[in-house]
Amino acid sequence: MHNRHCLDLAVKSSLVAIAIEKKMLSQIGNSSKAPLPRLVLMTGALVRGGMEMQFLDLAREHHQNGGEVVTIGANGPLLKSFMTFGKTVLTDFPIIDRKSFVDAVVGEIRNDTVCIIALQSDYFSLIPLLAKICRVLVCAHNRSGTFEQWLPAKSLTQLTKIFQALENDGRLALSASSRTNADAHAKLFGLKDSTVKAWYPSVCTTDLEPLKEHENDLKIGIIARLSPEKLLLLQAAVHVLRAALASGDKAKLLVAGEGIARAEFEEWANASGLGDNIEFLGESTDPVSTCRRFDIAVVNGRVALEALLAGCRVITVSVDETADHELRLHSVVTCENIEILAEDNFAPTLNKYGAENLLKDAKSISDFDRAQLQKWVVEKRSAGISHKLCLDRVIDISIERSASATEYLLEYYFAIYDSLFTIDQSEQLRNERALRTEVSLEMEKAQNWISEQRDAIQWLAEQRDNWEKVAIDCNDQLESLRSIISDSEKSEC
Repeated sequence: MHNRHCLDLAVKSSLVAIAIEKKMLSQIGNSSKAPLPRLVLMTGALVRGGMEMQFLDLAREHHQNGGEVVTIGANGPLLKSFMTFGKTVLTDFPIIDRKSFVDAVVGEIRNDTVCIIALQSDYFSLIPLLAKICRVLVCAHNRSGTFEQWLPAKSLTQLTKIFQALENDGRLALSASSRTNADAHAKLFGLKDSTVKAWYPSVCTTDLEPLKEHENDLKIGIIARLSPEKLLLLQAAVHVLRAALASGDKAKLLVAGEGIARAEFEEWANASGLGDNIEFLGESTDPVSTCRRFDIAVVNGRVALEALLAGCRVITVSVDETADHELRLHSVVTCENIEILAEDNFAPTLNKYGAENLLKDAKSISDFDRAQLQKWVVEKRSAGISHKLCLDRVIDISIERSASATEYLLEYYFAIYDSLFTIDQSEQLRNERALRTEVSLEMEKAQNWISEQRDAIQWLAEQRDNWEKVAIDCNDQLESLRSIISDSEKSEC
């Protein structure tokens, strides 16, 4: 009873924290006479990725506070959600018609505009152009080492010079997904630590529900876009599943999400030898509700916040390179270590602690601790707080610039444009698109053929059943005739 009472108090305190946060943010908004800036959010495809979900939270908060939002990106599952909170400008991605794209972006810029860009190679050449006419926040939410692998050396050098010139002009602000990545990006581009700051993921905390009761069957879960770089989550979670089964638990691993690498995920699940204990749930449109199905979530990044908000016990997963997938399992989130883990976006370094020990630690997290972790998410990582921190950051960006810096930027604007977006690349993209279309048509034909074969097999199965019945009837009649003949022979004797 005492534990139940403590849990109720903790849940109530989380709900009170939400109410206080709303009131505080409302007072901040009402007390400020300065109008909210117009936000232009630029990303790739509007998919359920971490950066896109962070943009969606930002758009929602800005819209609800009376601000204007424009989202620029390619069609994707989040299109309707973004349209709810403002104007949406759809583009091709990768971009083919660059002139039309640049005209469309520049056409959305006003005097009060803040442009927030999820850094993509297609957008590099736009950064200095936009920095001339509005405040720009560049979101480099890539893990450290990505740019060195992603870009040719010449392009990386040119991007570095653009960033340094903008920084000297007071026109550059970069964000990263974690403190570690912020430090790495600052070092890579030769920027001041104050130029690159962590902008941590946030979650919508308005629909907080009481914690669900722990079930007898242990549900281990991951939730992610099923793309190749996310396979490491499944590879790590399988070790937790194996440890649970070895300890005698009736356990299952639930995989929520969809993506281009689903077949690879399923193949790996079957190859692990635990395929019967792994279930694929499909697309998740409400990650927090999905996480409520899990007892233990094996996750990192924004999903870790969603899992904690849902009341899950969370095991964090490193993204560092290793051939030993168990080493990626780092630690269980507790009230004592959550601040440190959150600074690394719940994706810390490799650890040799082991799945068996982590499973025991996860099971030891009490209901009271889970409620306290929920409260931490509400107080430190709500979408409202993230929105305010983001606006505070961009207001510090200078709107003054010198002619020399502008000329310097324009020089590298054209240089990087020439190096990254040539006719050959455009032609290559068109060819790749045509190939994808051809493959898609062939896949459709193959699926139709498979469907026809399944129908044929079903028809043959039905015919086989009918002929088996006829054979049984014939056999019965034959036995009957044999009996009559036998009786007749006996009577003659």
